[in-house]
Amino acid sequence: MLVDSADGATISGNIVSGNNTGADGSAFYGQCSTTGDEPGDCGGGIHLLGSSRATVQGNTVQSNAAGIVVSDENGPAAHNTITANQVLDNTRSNGITLAGRNAAAPGGTPAPADGGVFANSVTSNIVTGNGLDAPGGGVALVSAVAGGAVYDNSVEGNVLSGNGLAGVVVHADTTGQDLNGNTVRGNQIATNNVKGDEGMPSVEQTAGVVVRAAGSLAVTVTGNTIANDHFGLWTAGPVTVSGAAGNIFNAVDVHVSTN
Repeated sequence: MLVDSADGATISGNIVSGNNTGADGSAFYGQCSTTGDEPGDCGGGIHLLGSSRATVQGNTVQSNAAGIVVSDENGPAAHNTITANQVLDNTRSNGITLAGRNAAAPGGTPAPADGGVFANSVTSNIVTGNGLDAPGGGVALVSAVAGGAVYDNSVEGNVLSGNGLAGVVVHADTTGQDLNGNTVRGNQIATNNVKGDEGMPSVEQTAGVVVRAAGSLAVTVTGNTIANDHFGLWTAGPVTVSGAAGNIFNAVDVHVSTN
């Protein structure tokens, strides 16, 4: 289901299944191909492409190549609400992806009229079993392009478990990007990163939240309950995390790891 360059769309109460899985069930095609350390997203069962102020609510998004994708190839993708969806078993990529593919923050300075994925809300979703055949996490905020912009988004109150990468992934793969101001709060995060994060550096053990950046990055990760992982919060690069002490860790070997 593609929403292209729209404003104020509503997608609710749908069952979206079996999309973008490729011709032969094994070879990935087009957007399914990886870019650097980032998994492809195959377009997603639901894809907000350069669209803003949409509401995606109460859908079951299951057994697609990827789950729900918000991206900015052809303009800003902002102020969208993704809430109360079940995002299950989309095994070739992330459950929910906020992907900056437009150089909408040249040198790290946002140009919101040109693009960017910002001020989106990802709340109260159940996100399980994604990214098991090809790398993918629960909720991923990512950019692999110079000038990528995925900032000031909220990931709150979700249930995240059994995903191939971490429950929440923040990957800023090059310098000169803006992935600042993202907030991860009040989520229930169980065992994730079950396939291991193959980035540089990599984290092979189970992990609740993984934040990796090539350049300076500031995010908030607080008020989450993270359980039954080796790492609760794992960071690499020049990353500043606010609120880390405010998380609850149950049966977690290493609460916060800085690499």
